[in-house]
Amino acid sequence: MTEPEKSDQRERRCCMDRVLAEFSHAPDGLSGNVETADGVRATRVEHSAENGHADSRNSLHQISAGLGKQWIVWGDVVVHKEPEILTRLNKNIIIMDWDYRELNSARIRETIRKVGTLGFRSIGAPGLVNYRWGPRVGTEQLRNIGAFAEAYLEEKDANSVGVILTNWVPCHYVQNSIWDGFFYAAVVFNEGTATAKSSGFRRFLENHYRAKWNELWSEAFRRIYDAAPSVQEHSTISGPGLELRVPWSDDAQLAAALQIGTPIQNPFTRLRSLLFQLEPQVLKNLADFQAFALCVEALQKVFCRESVVIEQAARKPLDRKMTDLLIADIAERDHALAKALSKDWDNGRFPDSAAKSELLVDLEPKDQLLFEWVSAANYSASLASHPERFHQLLDGAKTV
Repeated sequence: MTEPEKSDQRERRCCMDRVLAEFSHAPDGLSGNVETADGVRATRVEHSAENGHADSRNSLHQISAGLGKQWIVWGDVVVHKEPEILTRLNKNIIIMDWDYRELNSARIRETIRKVGTLGFRSIGAPGLVNYRWGPRVGTEQLRNIGAFAEAYLEEKDANSVGVILTNWVPCHYVQNSIWDGFFYAAVVFNEGTATAKSSGFRRFLENHYRAKWNELWSEAFRRIYDAAPSVQEHSTISGPGLELRVPWSDDAQLAAALQIGTPIQNPFTRLRSLLFQLEPQVLKNLADFQAFALCVEALQKVFCRESVVIEQAARKPLDRKMTDLLIADIAERDHALAKALSKDWDNGRFPDSAAKSELLVDLEPKDQLLFEWVSAANYSASLASHPERFHQLLDGAKTV
């Protein structure tokens, strides 16, 4: 390590030490560690929160400014949830205006004006992968990116610092499988939503895969964004996408899958077929295309596993030989997919990461693609070893 690098490292450590020291003395209102069962403690939080939030953020700003750094705060609390805090903040702090569901650029502009009226500058922060998506985001998320770009970039506003694309929890997705989303966002930010819609994915294809655009490629990109499964919630976002599900990996999940009743039409089966046809056309970054195809395979198999057990359970009386063959086939395919996902993980991530084999703090199985398939593979392997249990589970299922 060179002397300039060592100096930079010491500076960063000094900065973080001072920031952490400030957090360690923060009031309960800032830490968010509220014990509501304790009346005295809860009252103390209620009365100290606004000043505590503002004072701590201002102190952190002073520390960073003294080190030649710019302090930026997330805007969800200080702008929308507890706007009183904003009136107490140092005006040199920049507000990071994030919202991964907002599709209305007019409402985003209102936030810019609100923050600017109080003397602050703001950065727009739409999202790509976030909590509500699985390994792929849908068309609605592209609209979120477009709305922020329109609000923050298309109109000249001195209070707008620009836009940054946020992307969360890499264990959601297969590494190197979502470059098309980043490329699309870059076109939106630099040339506008209309240009991105008309040529974003074509240009990505030509630049990243060095392939020629045609109707099959167009269909493939349209299908992956239209069908991307998401957490179903009451929000401003709605669309044709499927409900985000995890592959069943215990008795309760298998029982829940069987109660669905009617299998859905799996949109990823056609997409996998398209990608198989298109792979020979990829002349550059083939590994990235294969990562994309692996992601689609995982999505296709989630819904395929549901369909085959629903269809089998509906054939009463059950044929024991057929259920034995079915669970053996499921277990074999699960093992192969989990192995492929693990190999891909090890190529660019830490092979000994806990995220491969256990559920991380504050995450759910839907947030950890590899972990959910390792769990599914272990479960189907156990059923394949004791096929009578699988037969009993299907035979006793109460289908709709």
